[in-house]
Amino acid sequence: MPNPEALGLGGFESKIVFKEVRLQMLSGQAKVLRSPVGTAAVLKDGRIKPGKWVDLLKLVDPAKDVVKGDWQ
Repeated sequence: MPNPEALGLGGFESKIVFKEVRLQMLSGQAKVLRSPVGTAAVLKDGRIKPGKWVDLLKLVDPAKDVVKGDWQ
């Protein structure tokens, strides 16, 4: 992954459909690397509120985020 602090998804020579990728912080801290649109689960500084779910797929832009392959 270009950014070692980012979560990544991948597949090898296969067709994969991700319908939902959610993160819930139970302890510690996690911070989104770009602003999620319309969510109350993320604080202004980007930290995810404990116990709240964040849909990470809403933050993915295949045109910008793909490392290799054809992602749509």
